[in-house]
Amino acid sequence: MAKTGSRLRRSCPHWSGDGSASQLSTVIPGAGRPNRLPADLLPALTVVLGGDLLSALSARAGCQVMTREEVILANAGKVIYLEDVLALKKRQLLGQLPQRWEAGT
Repeated sequence: MAKTGSRLRRSCPHWSGDGSASQLSTVIPGAGRPNRLPADLLPALTVVLGGDLLSALSARAGCQVMTREEVILANAGKVIYLEDVLALKKRQLLGQLPQRWEAGT
């Protein structure tokens, strides 16, 4: 427990004890609910349990952790979609104007 405790102290500033469940429920918001894993705890758990923690959790839930490239592509797709929606909205609004206001005249 000494090695795990020192890792937790480095990665989780609120950690100061032996790792008992009662201490976890006092320093980690939401830890008193057994069916919830507080997101604040993930960095500390990843340090203690290894880098495969999120992959293991997601596999158990039947999903996958996105890679950095997948996140960037998803965000780019979202921006492209929003640009298309805004262009359509702009055309609709300009179509409602009288002819003399269109095309910068």
